[in-house]
Parts: sequence; structure tokens; C-alpha cells
Amino acid sequence: MENIYEGIVVYSSFCVEFVAQNPKVYHEIGDDIYNNIENIKNLKNIDRYASFTHKIDSYIFDVKQMKIFGFSVESGERIDDKLVYLERLRNLSKENDYFFKSVNKSFDEAIKNEDSSLFKNMLDSKMINIKKNKNKILIYYKEHDQEIDSTGTIDKLLKEEKAKKLKRKKRVNTKKQIQEAKIKRIREKDRIKQEKLEVELTKELQLKKLQIRQEQERELFN
Repeated sequence: MENIYEGIVVYSSFCVEFVAQNPKVYHEIGDDIYNNIENIKNLKNIDRYASFTHKIDSYIFDVKQMKIFGFSVESGERIDDKLVYLERLRNLSKENDYFFKSVNKSFDEAIKNEDSSLFKNMLDSKMINIKKNKNKILIYYKEHDQEIDSTGTIDKLLKEEKAKKLKRKKRVNTKKQIQEAKIKRIREKDRIKQEKLEVELTKELQLKKLQIRQEQERELFN
């Protein structure tokens, strides 16, 4: 990519590294690029990407320069170059996507070839869609747990899985308790009904005995 920052002082490149926010101009495209720069930079520490060092360094330089450009457009200093900024952001976005695709391809290859070291490196790159690959990650880890350190992403997923199991178990227990309580109420209702019936039968029996005795007494006096 050609030098896009004629006239911008050198110290600005140094200062922009410490700017937490991103240019607001076309932030829908820019944020993904700027926020991912450290993740791409860290790929240089992975053996698989040793040959990408020059490409990564060049990309990082272009992104930092682009950030300066974005702030100059935002401030109004280079407002006339707004569309130029957009076009160059789009080009960087394609490179950003390239790195994402490369990491995800390496991730799939690591699983296929059972390369646990590469698997963990790709996972720690923060460039893998964890939600989308959650089941794949957990299955691979459980099959190779002796080879992989579970810290970081894997530990978080394991804790989430455990929490869901506990919640599911609690829900089952709660359902069981509700069912047991219902059965208990039904049995109590039946018990009360039975006792009431027994009382009525007892009264009816006593009444019949009384009637028989009265009848016998009348017969004695007649």
C-alpha cells in the first residue's frame, strides 16, 4: 500500500498506539480492523506464522497509519479525503478477513491432524468464533485433555458447561419436587376423604344399632 500520510509528523505514529478509542468516521468498518490489530500482531509468536512476519509487520504499520488518517479526517484536517479513507479502510478490511480465514483454517487443520499445540495457539489467538465452535472445542479438549492446558477459553467453556448442567439438574429436581408435592396433596386429600367416609359409616352403623335396640325394646314391652 502506498504511503498515505504525506506531511504527518513521525511522533503521531508513536502516540496513536496509546489512543484507546478509534476514529468515529466509518467506525462500522474501522473498529474491526483497529480492535483486531494486537491479535494479528501476536500471530508472529506462533511457529505456524513465522513466515508471515513481514506481511504482519507491513499490515500493522498500514493499520496504525490508517488510524492517524482517520483521526485527521474526523478532526476536519483532511475532510476532503473522507472517501479516500473509506476506500483504503475497505482494502485493509480484506486483509483483516484474510488473517481471520487463515487462523480458522489452521484451527480446523489442527483438529483434523490432532495437533494440540496448534489447536491451543489458534484458540488463544482470539480470532476463533467461540460461540460457533463451542461444541467442537469441548469435544476436542475432552479427547486430548492430557495434552492441553485448560486455562483461558477452555476453562471458561468448561465452567459454563458445568453451570448449565447444574441448572438443568436443579430444574429436573424442581420438577420432581413439584410432582412429589402434587402427589402428596392428592394423597392427603384422599386420606381426608377416607377419614370423612369412615366417620360417616361409623355414625350410620351406630344409628342402625340404636334403631335395632329401640325396636327390640318395643317388642319386649308389647
